[in-house]
Amino acid sequence: MRVTRILLPIVVIGAPLVALAAPGQAERALRFALVLAVGGLVVDLLRSVAVHLPPETSRTFDVVRPQRASPPFPAGLVELERDVRLAAMTHLPGRSPRPERVRAVAAGAARRRLARHGLSLDAPHDAEAARAVLGSAVWEFVTRRRATVDVNELLATLEAR
Repeated sequence: MRVTRILLPIVVIGAPLVALAAPGQAERALRFALVLAVGGLVVDLLRSVAVHLPPETSRTFDVVRPQRASPPFPAGLVELERDVRLAAMTHLPGRSPRPERVRAVAAGAARRRLARHGLSLDAPHDAEAARAVLGSAVWEFVTRRRATVDVNELLATLEAR
């Protein structure tokens, strides 16, 4: 229901009655009636505009964020490569990654690479095939049979498709 249908009759009838009953307050009564009438018109205008707006569940005005493409390398490998190369450039003892972190990230990347070939790093019957895919040095490093491995060889093996 429109607000002006209720307010306009009250304003049209009430303002002159107040002006007749209290002649000293006639100007104040007319101003009040004018404010009520304009207020009713504004409320009706806002209601009619709100009907034409899209519903709240609409995604019309949402910001479209581009989907992030998954990196071509395993998770953690890019950060590991950055840490190793930064440590080699700066020779800072505190910046070199911990050996266990290197081994954990390398093992995760090796598992993903072997899974593409249908192999498992932990299965004893896949050991020879896994060694052939990863190379002897990298396979021994990720299975804890070797303490260190050349970083460039490790990265090249794990980044390969």
